[in-house]
Parts: sequence; structure tokens; C-alpha cells
Amino acid sequence: MLLGHPVLDGVPEDWPALLGYNQLTAKSAAQVLVRCDADPLLTVGRHGAGRSAAFASDCAPHWCPPGFMAWPGYDPLWGNLIHWLAGQRLRRQVLADRERVLPGPAPRTDSSRNNLANACRAAGRLPS
Repeated sequence: MLLGHPVLDGVPEDWPALLGYNQLTAKSAAQVLVRCDADPLLTVGRHGAGRSAAFASDCAPHWCPPGFMAWPGYDPLWGNLIHWLAGQRLRRQVLADRERVLPGPAPRTDSSRNNLANACRAAGRLPS
């Protein structure tokens, strides 16, 4: 795990097992943030004026078992990745739009009712 990258803020170093992943080769300009043995599992980089990422597994129950989805690093990982991919300018715009539409404090993201695993469970994509 490449510590210090914003995508990994608040993500524990010990990752639970995944049921599988696609073997990929990182481009020379990409940063490999997480490896599975010697293989890149999560890479990030820049493409033109934008940002890109590749996660070699699945974020849902195909290769991602319920234990991975319940892992304390699951929500921070995906939230951080989305924010990093969006970049600061877009993130500021999203926050400004949110204030205009939903004035007041931001919803709590650490609440169990707001986490992605529970949202998937509620949508019938995960067993209860």
C-alpha cells in the first residue's frame, strides 16, 4: 500500500481477502496504490486534464465478499477515490451546489445507515 496518497486517507493497511481480480499492468506514469502480491490492484494517474483510476477487482458481491464490504476501509476508500477523481475544482462545485440545495451541515457519512454496504443491502444487491 502506498501510504500518503489522498485516496488511502483513513484506509487501514490490512485489507480483507477478495475472491478474485483481473491481472493488469500499470502504465509507466500511473501510481500503484495497492498490490495483490506483485500485481497492481488499485492504480491512479492523470490523463490529459483529468484523472483516472483502475481497480482490478469488484466493489460488489461478485469478487468482493460481504466481509470486504463490511471492512472499515470500504467506505473511505470509495469516497476518497470519487473525490480524488473529481478533483478539487469539481469537488468545490459539488459542495457549493449541495449548500444551495441542502443548506445546513453535511450528512454524516460515518453512520451505519449511510454506508455503501447498507445501501447495497437495501437495494437487494447484498444479503442481509
